[in-house]
Amino acid sequence: MNMNGISQYIDHHARHNLLFVQGKTDGICYVDIGKELSRRIEDKLTLRQLPMICDDALNAMIDAATVNDENVGSYVAICNYGILFEPSLMINVHDRFEQWSRSRILIANLEGQILNNVFFLGKEQNHRFSIPLKDISYKTIYDNI
Repeated sequence: MNMNGISQYIDHHARHNLLFVQGKTDGICYVDIGKELSRRIEDKLTLRQLPMICDDALNAMIDAATVNDENVGSYVAICNYGILFEPSLMINVHDRFEQWSRSRILIANLEGQILNNVFFLGKEQNHRFSIPLKDISYKTIYDNI
C-alpha cells in the first residue's frame, strides 16, 4: 500500500480522518510510538509530572512526524502504540486519536480489531485496552492496495 492507494479512503470533508491500515505501507514512514515515547520518558518514570511529560512528548512526536503530501495533505502514520494504554501514563487514548485525526490524517497500523465501533488492542476484547470510535470518523483498510 502507498499514499496513492490510501488517498481513495480519505474524506476531506469529514470531521476526523482516521485510517486503520492492516500492515505497513510502502513509502509511508511510521513513527513507532512505543519506542519513541519509552526513549523520551525512561529517565522520568518516577516523576509525579509523568502524565504531563508524556502528553508533551506525544504531541511533539506527532508534530515532528507529520508529513505534508501534495496529493493527500497533512498526515501522520503511527505504529506500536500499545504503550498509550499503560495506566500509569494516564493517557486518554480516545482524546489523543480524536485530536490527531482532526488536525491531520491519522494512519494507524491496525494492531487489534474493531468490533461495533470499538477498537480493541490485540486479539482480546478487553475494554481496558479499547477506544470507542462512535464519535470519530474512521475507516479500516484490510486489503493491500
